[in-house]
This record gives sequence, C-alpha cells and structure tokens, in this order.
Amino acid sequence: MIWKVVKTQLGEMHNRQVYDVVDGVVNNICQKNDLDTASVHVFVSSSYEVNAFATVGGHLIVNRGLLRDCRNESELAGVLSHEIAHIQLHHLSSTFQIDLALTAISIMLSNGSKSDFLTHMLYQFVHNTIVRDKETEADDQAVRYLRKAGYNPKDMANFMRRMQSSGMLEFISDHPDSQKRAGMIEKKVAHSKIQNQNILSDYTWEKMKKEVQ
Repeated sequence: MIWKVVKTQLGEMHNRQVYDVVDGVVNNICQKNDLDTASVHVFVSSSYEVNAFATVGGHLIVNRGLLRDCRNESELAGVLSHEIAHIQLHHLSSTFQIDLALTAISIMLSNGSKSDFLTHMLYQFVHNTIVRDKETEADDQAVRYLRKAGYNPKDMANFMRRMQSSGMLEFISDHPDSQKRAGMIEKKVAHSKIQNQNILSDYTWEKMKKEVQ
C-alpha cells in the first residue's frame, strides 16, 4: 500500500533505454551474488536530485539526477549495490520504519505537493531512519557484491567523495559520513587488483547519458 501511494506521487521517467541500463546493472549484481532479481523493483524517478534510495517492499528508486552525475557503469553499480544491500539486509522492514513512511506520506499528501519536495520528505522520513551503522553495514555488503559482479569498489568511493566535495546536499544528507565511509571502502580494497568487467557497451552508456540530461 505504501508503495502504491508513493508511486502515484513520484514522477517516473518513462524511457526504455534508461530502464534497460539500470535494470541491466541491477540484474548483473543480483545474478553474480545469487540474489533473487525479483526481490528488487527498480523505479527511475524524473527528479534531478542526485540520489537513489531503497524503500519498503524492495523498491529501489533511482533519480534521473544521479544517472546524469555517474561517470561510468562502475560508479552506478556502487550506488545500486549499496541500496540493494539495504533491501537484502532488511534495513527497511521494521514496523517503526513503516510507521515513519506512513507519516511521511500523510504529510506529503496533506501539502498536495507533487514536486521534488515530496521526494525530499520521503528521504527524510524513510531513508534517514537507517542509522549510520546500517549505512556502514550496507557499504560492507556492497563491496562484496561489487567484487563478485566484476566492479571495482574504488569507483563507489570515488563517487561518494565527489558528491561530498561538490556539496550535493541531497546525497550527503541521505548518505552521512560519505568521506569517512569512502576511506573505509578504499582501505578494504587497497591491495586488490580489480578490473571492471562492464556489461554495457560504451555506446549504450553514452546513449543513456544523453537521455538523462
């Protein structure tokens, strides 16, 4: 029920090429890590906020703005792996968090807003309920996912550092301690020689990037 209400309010980006890229990376991560692909439901939002977040029911919302700012497939895989980890580790399934989501939806509907304000409120009430230790736990799991899927986790750290240094407040507020967490990720893979095994062609990636501008 929560998702049905949220979906009607979030603006969806109806673009098959964009969905093919996001779905392809998500499925690659899941398949290489023996995760049920049906447990993750991708929704591409038309919001230009640089963010992605998981919510109840295994829904993974990826904003247009995040796709625009990812420099390569590996950076995108890093963000998606982190959110998939939240889903697989059941970070969003407690009754308390569901109650917060319902409160957020109630507030948003009472304001009648269908803009990015709604997305921001949803982040505040749902995603920010994930405490910092769960963010770190999701990072650790994401690193494992990335390694098995053939992506270099250093690109995940690079993206986090860039968002922090460029002052992307939406991403920073929903992903606290980004600089510190990036350092921890880099430390974990400091002696690893991991070359990216991208599943997307350069043409497919660049075509998607044009679509999200």
